[in-house]
Amino acid sequence: MKSVFNAEQFAKDIAFRRRKLRQSLRTAAEQIGISHATLSRIECGEKPDVDTLFRLCKWAGIENLHVPTYFKIEIP
Repeated sequence: MKSVFNAEQFAKDIAFRRRKLRQSLRTAAEQIGISHATLSRIECGEKPDVDTLFRLCKWAGIENLHVPTYFKIEIP
């Protein structure tokens, strides 16, 4: 069994939230506590590390119960 993170959907949701707040990459990244380059890469679909994942979820208002929606389990 393997867990796969849906980085594409997470990226869309984070970018949507940032645009909804009408924030630049730099402003949002500063609030989140990451570099604007990291935020840009994540919005382009790069998988965040665990610390960054939780920072992004907190900033975006994604509750802990909703984080698992970005994961799927693959059974070989």
